[in-house]
Amino acid sequence: MRAPRRRNSPARQPSYTEEHGTRPPRTARSWPICSIFAGRLDAIVAYGRPSHEWTRSLALVASLAIDDLTALAAAAPAWHQAGAATPLVLPRDEFDESLDALSHR
Repeated sequence: MRAPRRRNSPARQPSYTEEHGTRPPRTARSWPICSIFAGRLDAIVAYGRPSHEWTRSLALVASLAIDDLTALAAAAPAWHQAGAATPLVLPRDEFDESLDALSHR
């Protein structure tokens, strides 16, 4: 017996692989940023269009110190070689404060 058809169900979106014929670009999860910030990494957001050469990302962190920046600079050549841009890194509190500038009150 067949399952009943759903009415008004949204059309299934094609996957990245179906749409572009390739696997998605390497994601931020596999980058050394996870080990640089360890428990201080709040979020990683990948953004941009697949047609761009480098995958762009934003990392929100609990705190940011000079040692973190030194480690990021050391990791940058490996990111570039893998086809990824150096992530934009922001402390979470600075990001939260910047949202006020974008409000539409």
